[in-house]
Amino acid sequence: MMKINSLVDLLGSPDLKNQNLVLITKKSKDIKEELDDAVKLALSNQFYFLDGDRIRSEDEFYVELIQKMPYINGFGNNVDAVIDLIRTLSYGVNSKRQHQIFWYHPQCLLSNHPVFYTEVVDALLGTLREISCGSDIEMEESPEEFWDWEPTKARCILFGNEQLLNEKYDYTRLHSPFWDKLFHDRSSNTKVIRLD
Repeated sequence: MMKINSLVDLLGSPDLKNQNLVLITKKSKDIKEELDDAVKLALSNQFYFLDGDRIRSEDEFYVELIQKMPYINGFGNNVDAVIDLIRTLSYGVNSKRQHQIFWYHPQCLLSNHPVFYTEVVDALLGTLREISCGSDIEMEESPEEFWDWEPTKARCILFGNEQLLNEKYDYTRLHSPFWDKLFHDRSSNTKVIRLD
């Protein structure tokens, strides 16, 4: 079985510090509470643990997300609202913090609502790239506006079983044409790692 300390070391690795991660393991059911506590202590001052065992529908995803990240009043319960919510991590006091969204067992949503799952993962990864990197196009066209700009430190970690790979979804790419307006390429700044 995977050792919690090894996982914490992996997540704290300087080489992976600013990358989104998809962590694949065969056995994860019996370590949820220990994992939550260990990762929360090790990673950052803004840690959001999404319990995928409680997320089997769109509505349950929105409830869990807004409970763990209560930054928007009147959250819209749609993918655009997810994008708006993640963008709030780059505003004001939030922009100075390091944010870690740790989604435990996302395969529960994937197996019940695969289309919604891929839409919301794309929204999360794309928006995290946006607030972490800024707009590549804008920076290239007018670098003088970005001389004092500092990216927000934020990433998403999906922790689940091999079902996350069964649908042939490419986590390393952004899939919506929406991102073409912001980025030169569709890289999602995500690495997939098998833990055991």
